[in-house]
Amino acid sequence: MDCPRCGGPIPEDEKNLCPYCFFLLSEANGSTEEEQKAEQIKYYIDSLIAKVNGDIAVQNQEIAKLKTELELKSQEISKLREDMQKAPAGGATRFEVVELQKNQILIAGEGAEIIPRSGKFSAIYGANGGLSDITSAKDLKNAEAVIMNHMLIASRGDGRGVKSMADKSFLIIKGTYTIK
Repeated sequence: MDCPRCGGPIPEDEKNLCPYCFFLLSEANGSTEEEQKAEQIKYYIDSLIAKVNGDIAVQNQEIAKLKTELELKSQEISKLREDMQKAPAGGATRFEVVELQKNQILIAGEGAEIIPRSGKFSAIYGANGGLSDITSAKDLKNAEAVIMNHMLIASRGDGRGVKSMADKSFLIIKGTYTIK
């Protein structure tokens, strides 16, 4: 059956109202034109409400999904904050400036990075070898002069380090160390 107003096909389940132009088909049952318009408006509003309710349900599902993701990210951030607070202070994650007086010795921990900045230093040999001068690509011998601004690495925490030979010497270090 086709709509007498717009000519569009009317599905079997819609016996009273055209879904295309919302024309009320029950003119034959004696309804007034105002009643028909009111019925058309009511049908139109009901269909809009159903669509909005469906959209709201989809949006609520998306909001629930995003809330779950947000909670997981919040937990991840909290874990990272805890890990940051547990990180060793005083040089393990950043360089620290250290001042040494004449004849003071800095013993580097395993993996420590040292860069002499001013003064005069000599290398201290450990039980299993010396510091690695990464800039010169060589191992420093015991009592060998250390060149300023060269990167030194202690591959083991076995007593390797540097001795200040000037009244005041400065270096920067990343990692653990002890001063004697």
